[in-house]
Amino acid sequence: APQLIPNSCATHALLSVLLNCNNVDLGPTLSRMKDFTKGFSPESKGYAIGNAPELAKAHNSHARPEPRHLPEKQNGISAVRTMEAFHFVSYVPIKGRLFELDGLKVYPIDHGPWADDEEWTDKARRVIMERIGLATAG
Repeated sequence: APQLIPNSCATHALLSVLLNCNNVDLGPTLSRMKDFTKGFSPESKGYAIGNAPELAKAHNSHARPEPRHLPEKQNGISAVRTMEAFHFVSYVPIKGRLFELDGLKVYPIDHGPWADDEEWTDKARRVIMERIGLATAG
C-alpha cells in the first residue's frame, strides 16, 4: 500500500511484514484492517491505512518529533541523501520469491527466488548489501 501520510514509513514497513505473514496473530484491529481491505487496490489500501484512527494513535505513540530543518551538507553528502538513510522498507517472502515493500513506490519490487540451499533472509541480506554498496559508492 502506498504511504499517503508523511513520515509514516516505519509504520508502513511493519504493517507490510505483519499483513503478509500467514502465521502471525494480528489481533483484532489488524485482522479487521486486513479483512476490510482484501481486494482493495494498493492506493485504496493506503487510504484505509492513513485513515485508521487506531493505527494513527499507535504510530503517534512511538513517533519522535522531526528536526525543524534538514541537516546541512557534510563531506559531500547531501541533506536529502542523508534523510534517505532513515527511510524504512520491508523485505518479505511471498510464494517462494523475495519482495521489497516500500510505501513510497507504486509497486512491490520482486527480487526473485532464493537459492535452494539458502533461506529467504540470506537473499534479503544480499539485496540490502548490494544497495548499501551502491549508496556508499557515490
